[in-house]
Amino acid sequence: MNRRRFAVGTLASALVARGYDKNVYPETPNPTNNMIAGLQSSEMPSKEEIEELVNKTAEVVKGVQKSLQSAKRWLDSADPDLYKQDSDACNVAITTIAAIRANGRSAYALVALVSTLDDISLDCCRAEARMVVMIPTVKGDAKSTLTADLFSLTGAGKSAYDMSELLLHATLRYVSAEEEMLGYLLNKCGPK
Repeated sequence: MNRRRFAVGTLASALVARGYDKNVYPETPNPTNNMIAGLQSSEMPSKEEIEELVNKTAEVVKGVQKSLQSAKRWLDSADPDLYKQDSDACNVAITTIAAIRANGRSAYALVALVSTLDDISLDCCRAEARMVVMIPTVKGDAKSTLTADLFSLTGAGKSAYDMSELLLHATLRYVSAEEEMLGYLLNKCGPK
């Protein structure tokens, strides 16, 4: 889990450092540009669709952060590293979102964001399990606070999972359209 999170964090950093929008084609007029223009697949998600998904993802990540902050005292008493790990996943998502906003969409960035949302969703489930185990040991008003924090974290984790699914479908359409264009170009323009 930590190796995967490190790899995705490194990926997010690379996105920011590189300026990873490789959807820009040369401006020189040639038959290749005309072919690319003719190949714009209706399946490829539009720039606006990706922007909307990224904006919704940012809202979901903020919701997860808020729920984690509310549940911090419970998480710290269960496992002192749990809150930090979960917060780190949110920070990786924020970095990836910033890279997509700054540099534009790419399959590379979208896959990184889907992977990070899956990590966040899994982290929320792990945190929820730790909190459920605490319920019998907590008394009085603290029990209702724990339960409210648990429900908040459950909802935030479910939102991260749902957002991951939406992004995954858009990413698969994006990759499919890119592969279609690349295959066409290789068949038409590649070595004979």
